[in-house]
Amino acid sequence: MKTYTLYLDESETNKNQNLHAYAIGGIIVENTYHTTTLIPKINQVKQKIWSDLTGYQNIILHEKEVKDATEHRIDKFNVKPEYIRFYNNPNNCTNLYKELDYVLRSSELYTLGCVVIEEMLVHNFPSQLSNDYSAICMQIIIENFCHFLYHQQAIGNIQYEARENSQNIAMSQHFHQIKAIGTMYVNSRSIQKYIRNIDFPSKQDNIVGLQLADFIPNQIAKKSINKKIYANTKDFNTNIYRKTYDGQCGNKNRFGIRTIPKD
Repeated sequence: MKTYTLYLDESETNKNQNLHAYAIGGIIVENTYHTTTLIPKINQVKQKIWSDLTGYQNIILHEKEVKDATEHRIDKFNVKPEYIRFYNNPNNCTNLYKELDYVLRSSELYTLGCVVIEEMLVHNFPSQLSNDYSAICMQIIIENFCHFLYHQQAIGNIQYEARENSQNIAMSQHFHQIKAIGTMYVNSRSIQKYIRNIDFPSKQDNIVGLQLADFIPNQIAKKSINKKIYANTKDFNTNIYRKTYDGQCGNKNRFGIRTIPKD
């Protein structure tokens, strides 16, 4: 029986301070494929961007640091040495996204995610009634990951990039609560059968699946509120949606990347 890992990260963005989107998103990858194919592919990307450095494979890909350096959001003094090249030459950012886009579209993986548009949710369910945004997203994501595993007749685990300890504990509680009681559509027995564990590795653990997943949630959050997608990330954004899980019935909006609420 094959084992898949769902690598997840989260992000938030806003549009003119009028619309705020919270997203959890990432990629589903079969474990052996991750080891034998995805890791070498990402290491090739790192080699192309940092061809002048030895130990390039130890550099951690991080979307925020790439953008902060490329767009001069922080002083050059505060940019990590390995990211200075993005500060000095924005073409390095374009090249990175071009390479990541190739990895995304040419690899055996699926994207998965959920976005909460905060103002729309609160309009329908006032803050005194509405659930925690991360809890809402995780119900949808676990439900769809379980659906995927059922059709693959496989088991799976979740790796969620570590944050503050209190946030990791809260996310772990969401996960175990969902496993205990199920979701609207998937019963608890099935979730317990197909999804084994959730772990919270550090970014510094240099897990390739997490590094690729790091570039997903901000892109789907921006798309959900029609925020500008920059030219150098357009193809990457498009292929996030092309690669999303469709429930084996062509319904990517339901089983792949879901926006809450829809109306």
